Amino acid sequence: MISLLTAMLLAQGWPTTVTPNLPVCIAARDQRDVSACSDGQGGAYVISVDGNTEADSTGTLRAQHVLADGTPEWGDAGTLGLLIEPASGEGYLVQPRLVSDPAGGFYAMWLDQAVPRYAVARHRADGTRVFVEFLSAQNPYHFQLASDGMGGALAVVYGINELRLVRFGPLGADWSQSISGGTSNAGAPRVVADELGRALVAFRHASGARFFRFPATGGAGVSLDLPMVLLNATPDVASDGQGGGWIAFGARPGGPGTTFGVWLRRFREDGGVDALSDGGLTGLHQVEAGDTVNAFLGVRLAQDPLGGVFIWWWTPGSMPWLAHYSDTGLDWKRAVGLSSTLTTRNAPDTSNYNSPIHVTSTGMLVANVTQMNAQDLRIYDRLGIPQYSGLIPLGQLSPQGSRFFSQQLVPAGTGVILAFDEINGPNDNGNIFAKRFDLVSGTLGRPDAGTDAGVDAGVDAGVDAGVDAGVEAGVDAGVDAGVD
Repeated sequence: MISLLTAMLLAQGWPTTVTPNLPVCIAARDQRDVSACSDGQGGAYVISVDGNTEADSTGTLRAQHVLADGTPEWGDAGTLGLLIEPASGEGYLVQPRLVSDPAGGFYAMWLDQAVPRYAVARHRADGTRVFVEFLSAQNPYHFQLASDGMGGALAVVYGINELRLVRFGPLGADWSQSISGGTSNAGAPRVVADELGRALVAFRHASGARFFRFPATGGAGVSLDLPMVLLNATPDVASDGQGGGWIAFGARPGGPGTTFGVWLRRFREDGGVDALSDGGLTGLHQVEAGDTVNAFLGVRLAQDPLGGVFIWWWTPGSMPWLAHYSDTGLDWKRAVGLSSTLTTRNAPDTSNYNSPIHVTSTGMLVANVTQMNAQDLRIYDRLGIPQYSGLIPLGQLSPQGSRFFSQQLVPAGTGVILAFDEINGPNDNGNIFAKRFDLVSGTLGRPDAGTDAGVDAGVDAGVDAGVDAGVEAGVDAGVDAGVD
């Protein structure tokens, strides 16, 4: 049973203050491994592993549709009301991913460790399932799901001694293509689609980073190898909107004892080297030079729809950094900084499905730093000028011993929604919360947060005007009657 306070919070929809957070799921069971995607209507679909604890390894996958006003659509308030997949016996379901279906609804993907196997499913906007298909799995956790921008989804998985790309349409798998067969050294894949629906795939390989571009209809891809020793940060990839793309990763090319660095390469439609390359190292540009001790653990890219790319990176002992590159090179670079004075913090969430950055259609960048005691939300315009910074604290249910496990930023109409799980208390159980930030008004809450107040003010003004008009009419009528 939920508390009176929680019931009140759920009834109010999106909070307009820093605390509290919107309780998406606060069931007694443990919920974690959160993923989310936009519903295309200003709300979000949120998925999580429900009931997955060390004592009970039969967790199920459940989801909730949080509407634009912050209210839940499926099941009871404060629960994940839609069953996505029941537990499969020994082992449990982990690492769910969600991407939006432009026709309404979502594509979901997860790993079933009991078999093991990957699963991809499509659900309509009302939650009903259209299909579910299963893919062989050999190396768990090496998989990702992305929208193809054409109404389908792209899944890249580590199958039987190979990385494989599968395109799913509205009714199921359309085609499948081997990316790197006959090797056990490939892993940590990333995939995005370009403006033509072609799949851009980057992954870590024994000899460095590797990139492929596959046609939207399947078939053999164009490849690019980037030899690099001691590749320590998972490669990431982004479209450049012009038929080419960007790839970035962390490595120290000189081998043990030499300096770490963050590297970026832009490849054109024809695969050629562009103007920003430094020469050498297969046309790579060094974004940041580190030291000989601290490896760059997180590198992420996000396409700027107005041209260029945003890059995010992080290393132990320093704060996160952001930069923007265009065709000709670096436009700006800045330290993200932290809103808290605490120096102990988690690394930004750089697992291979959640990203700590999101770029809007107007080129505004939203960044999130996962700290030990709060989510640190930062917003920049495309020139790197800060627009907002603020903490989203945890401790909503158990102030002692709380921390974050995973998070995801998704677009939501004129704003963004941050969905996250908060791990609480001595039992290490998690619950799901969310926050919405409106990019137009620059405030927390739903986009029409001021509507109610405006209506009230309008009513009051209307009543006052009506009273005044009535008084004036009465006075005039009385005067006229008296004159007569």
